[in-house]
Amino acid sequence: VTALKDKVTVISYNEERLENFRSDALSQLAMYAQMYGMDSDTLASYSGYESADAYAQEQSEYYCTLMMMFEKLAADKGISVTDEEVDESIQKYMDDYGYTDTYTLDQFKDINGDTWLEQYRILSVLGNKVLEALEPNVVLVDSQPEAEVETSAAE
Repeated sequence: VTALKDKVTVISYNEERLENFRSDALSQLAMYAQMYGMDSDTLASYSGYESADAYAQEQSEYYCTLMMMFEKLAADKGISVTDEEVDESIQKYMDDYGYTDTYTLDQFKDINGDTWLEQYRILSVLGNKVLEALEPNVVLVDSQPEAEVETSAAE
């Protein structure tokens, strides 16, 4: 996904989405920083960022770019997801991680909120469908040394 994303140039971001991801990144960074007994800027510096804000900005742009890329590719290929597909995917996630014992599907979605649900729908469910649709037609040559790249007899 990162190799594909690196080939995309974004002209403008949806500011609401960008801010939602930025806020999430700052909250998550603050949580981990607190766990390690440090401030967010210090923790971000361990990953090579000047500040927590720089980390959050890069993360928010990365995920917004992925969302826009998946939405564009899905529209171009006529791919969509239904609410039922999203619910099935969330239910599987809940089953796999033990949330089913504590929450119903509706409770889990309510707790995580509409922003999370939109992100999950696009980044996980739609994104997986897009990548599955592209897989037979796409080879990321940069991801393998040239000697290891196989070609079919038809090529």
